[in-house]
Amino acid sequence: MTFGPSPRRLAPIKVVGMMASPGELDIALRAVARLPLPPEGGRLEVGPGCVHVVPGHDDRAARIYTGAAIFVLALALRVQGCSAHVRLGGSPSRPATIFFTRPRPPMPRDRRLAAALEAPAPAARLTGVTRAELERAAAVEGARLRFTGRDRAVLSTRGNGPADQLAAGMALARVLLSAASRGVPVRFLPTGAEDGCAQAVLVLGRAARA
Repeated sequence: MTFGPSPRRLAPIKVVGMMASPGELDIALRAVARLPLPPEGGRLEVGPGCVHVVPGHDDRAARIYTGAAIFVLALALRVQGCSAHVRLGGSPSRPATIFFTRPRPPMPRDRRLAAALEAPAPAARLTGVTRAELERAAAVEGARLRFTGRDRAVLSTRGNGPADQLAAGMALARVLLSAASRGVPVRFLPTGAEDGCAQAVLVLGRAARA
């Protein structure tokens, strides 16, 4: 089962022993297709009680996109009442897994982020309060968002291995959706391979529309 920009090409799957149905996974994959990021693609390997997420390519851009896709997949499943938890750092062939436990009602925070993916809030200024919220959003996923100017920020991780890049993608997705929920546009700029633990540059607010 693939994910990426063309949800209509999804293959039918049979899910055994999972607490997420094929229909719920299909809805989650369609949410991934709405990610405001350059699509890199990838695949899902569905097993009992879990979904393994595999990048389409073995490079940083693909892993960051896959991390963002993982975040949105888990988010979209949680707002449907599935309890979805992410574990990074598995085997090289299966670097990330979404596990399912008991169903539970979605949290208000998850509802807000999922709604922002569907339709961003009305345009608003990038305030100090919003900057602080975006910094916290990155920190939730183990990354750091550091503002280097009024409308620019750098997203970084402690290391630069595959798991760090997946975590950066998850943080990027949370930051993008948190900003969208506040009506702040964000433009994503990838960094070069020589930039070490800096995983992405974000342009925010009015500058993102330029």
